[in-house]
Amino acid sequence: CLLEEQCTRSILVGHNAFFDLGFVKAATNRVKLKSPFHQFSTIDTVSLSALYCGETVLAKAVEKAPTKAVTEPAGALKLI
Repeated sequence: CLLEEQCTRSILVGHNAFFDLGFVKAATNRVKLKSPFHQFSTIDTVSLSALYCGETVLAKAVEKAPTKAVTEPAGALKLI
């Protein structure tokens, strides 16, 4: 996608995204590649779920969210 859209950076979206970004940065440094993710910009669903649902634990936030959750293969959640 980065090459197709001629982007130089991506934004990492995840639950506790800054933690995950540390692993990505360490892995790309280890193999001497430039990380595709912006160093300081993430969308952290922990923060969003804390504000919206009052929960930081993903399973508890999904239970409180006013949406239906369907478990996808590989354990990923898809909100519908």
